[in-house]
Amino acid sequence: MEKIQSASEELKNIAKSKRIPNAILLSGNGKNKLRSALDFCKTILTEGEEGDRKLKLEKMCESYSHPDFCLLYTSPSP
Repeated sequence: MEKIQSASEELKNIAKSKRIPNAILLSGNGKNKLRSALDFCKTILTEGEEGDRKLKLEKMCESYSHPDFCLLYTSPSP
């Protein structure tokens, strides 16, 4: 029987594989999906960088200003 991975574990495995899909949909009742998605983005957008450059890119990710970062989400209908 396969072990069920959390979303953040699955995202870490995707980042390690370096085969990043062009879209990932996170859904369900679990907590911290947005945090997991943002951490995943920061991981792949700072991959291979070091020192001041990595810190600058991480800061850009945290402020949603990295040029390769686009956040799309839906809001529940009333």
